[in-house]
Amino acid sequence: MKQAVATIEGKDVFAYTIGHPDGLQITALNYGGVITGVCLNGSSNLVLSYQDPFTYSTNPDYIGALIGRTAGRIPGASVSTENGVADLDKNDGNHNLHGGFNGFSSQFFDVEEGENELTMTTVSPDGEGGYPGNLKTKVIYRIKGDALHISYEASADKATPVNMTHHAYFNFGSADILKHVLTIPSDRFWKIDEDSLPVEKTPAEGPFQFQEGRAIGEALMMDHEQLTIAGGIDHPFELNLEGPILLEDPETGVQMSIETTAPAVVIYTGNKLSEKPGEENRFMKHGAVCIETQHVPGKAEGLIVQPGEIYQEKTVFHFKKTGTDD
Repeated sequence: MKQAVATIEGKDVFAYTIGHPDGLQITALNYGGVITGVCLNGSSNLVLSYQDPFTYSTNPDYIGALIGRTAGRIPGASVSTENGVADLDKNDGNHNLHGGFNGFSSQFFDVEEGENELTMTTVSPDGEGGYPGNLKTKVIYRIKGDALHISYEASADKATPVNMTHHAYFNFGSADILKHVLTIPSDRFWKIDEDSLPVEKTPAEGPFQFQEGRAIGEALMMDHEQLTIAGGIDHPFELNLEGPILLEDPETGVQMSIETTAPAVVIYTGNKLSEKPGEENRFMKHGAVCIETQHVPGKAEGLIVQPGEIYQEKTVFHFKKTGTDD
């Protein structure tokens, strides 16, 4: 189903809904690849979204957006390839964040509708945001049963960094996410500096121990320098143990398990969220959690895709509801 919902930069913004109302159903926009709705068996929305779709034209928190060309921060907004040094947009102090001023979160995509899937494509031209190379990108949102599959694919005609993810904010209840239980198959995380740049991989200890599952609020209440720096958790974790990433709200019984080809995940506990006109009144500090599967952000030289290579990653989100009669 396709519906015009807004106009941004003189272009129509369309909302596409796929899935089944008695199972998993998602709604996504052709602008920013934004996922505005995730519902399970007719549930309330499991992700944060704006009431007015036009609000996505200024989306500093990247609510529900597709992130590219590169997720996270690139130090000094600079990348070196065999073709020289490329100076990227500095949209986060002295650094490049989530692809710069005109990253994928603020671009229109061509959308092809299929049976329970949306194929989104775009071409980012050489030099856009300072990035080298014409980058052809294809992202597929596909529903299979009660699982959302997101597949990323990109290729370029020059060496260029690529590191894509999705910035959905999950909340399976009606308040904050402090009682949500998070499990991460990881015993290593990266400390960050005052600019939120990853600086050191270290054993996951204290509030960063999620191997066996713990309430997010329990972790955030602990006294730890890294929590103070970020205002909560905003850190990469190495996915070096067996098993999926899990998120559950014990009060509603909604569970999500995540499998990914990516080697790491950034967990962001909505530390900078503030009250806005969103659904369910969940726009608040720690009102939602982002689970951003990706390569570890940082020096862009480690993210280079060469001409002739194809960047490919996939993340699958499985949803279910337990502890109820339905």
